[in-house]
Amino acid sequence: NSYREIGKTMIMTTIILCAMFAIFLTSTMNVLVNIGWLSVVGLGSALIADYTITPVLLYITRPFEKEPALRAAFEPAERVGRNEVRPQGETSPFKNII
Repeated sequence: NSYREIGKTMIMTTIILCAMFAIFLTSTMNVLVNIGWLSVVGLGSALIADYTITPVLLYITRPFEKEPALRAAFEPAERVGRNEVRPQGETSPFKNII
């Protein structure tokens, strides 16, 4: 649903920025040509990563669920700190953070 709302905006922003940096490709200075190529390739790669990697990461981590998939890594242990022991029945200090 989010991609329908912001997907067009992301594409248009990337196209405009790539066109602006592509102007450097017409320069006679090699440094500016290299900056132009680096910027165009970097922005294009970032757009592709936004459309492919971000959904996978959201599916794996599930950050918007009440019980995230990574919560198991922060479940209560016997010791909280070096010498501090958590009393029985006390919940994880990470419960409100995650």
